[in-house]
Amino acid sequence: MIRNLRLRSHDAAAKMREYRLCFGWMGGLSQCAMAVAVPKLRDRPVPVAVPGTSMSVLVRPGTTDIAVFNTTFRSEQYGFVLPSDPTVIVDAGAYTGLSSVYFALRYPAARIIALEPSQSNYELLCRNTENLPNVTAVQAALWINNERLVLDDPNEGAWAFRIKQPALAVDGSSATVRAMTIPDIRREFAPDGIGLLKLDIEGSELDLFRAPHDWLSGVGAIFAELHDRFRPGCARAFFRAVDDFPIEAWRGEAVMVARASE
Repeated sequence: MIRNLRLRSHDAAAKMREYRLCFGWMGGLSQCAMAVAVPKLRDRPVPVAVPGTSMSVLVRPGTTDIAVFNTTFRSEQYGFVLPSDPTVIVDAGAYTGLSSVYFALRYPAARIIALEPSQSNYELLCRNTENLPNVTAVQAALWINNERLVLDDPNEGAWAFRIKQPALAVDGSSATVRAMTIPDIRREFAPDGIGLLKLDIEGSELDLFRAPHDWLSGVGAIFAELHDRFRPGCARAFFRAVDDFPIEAWRGEAVMVARASE
């Protein structure tokens, strides 16, 4: 019993730290208490200031938005130094647009294509980027073929939606989403190539890099989160595919590979 109490106390302290990092001391206390006490308000978006800017973004206090905000803007998970600034960025698995906002602020001259398959996350992505003219939001999933895909919710938080082909979907799955391939994106948005491809696609990187990938020649750098914890082989497929990218670095759970500047 004492051990369980200690674990619960540790979890509560960790949650409070997350809220404090996101909202500050008083705001964090208030939002954390509200999320616990009033469950129906947990998905209600509230504004939070982006550090070092006059801009704010919307987060849902009772969701994984808090952790994503902190890793994006506090820990700067995507704060890698690239050989050159990208002119086109594809943010695949853009979630609610926090990474897209980060890229838009860091690379104001870049065009950013933000792909997100989940309807609820996509709606917040649009709201968070509506005042950023260099961000184009697309409700789609990055995939290896052009087809409709099933959106699967494993009940692991708003950041964990995964895509499946209809034949592999569990019974009762009904929400479908458009799939886009890298060649599709190149034709529609980036005929001259993709300077930066950011991937947080919940295990679909295994399919993306296990398949033939001639499109990689048109990509200058990749920021990726690899999800071997529920799809073993993701990292192996990724690193085999990017073997000719000479630059590699890690920040938190994200890896960067890049080509050397010419």
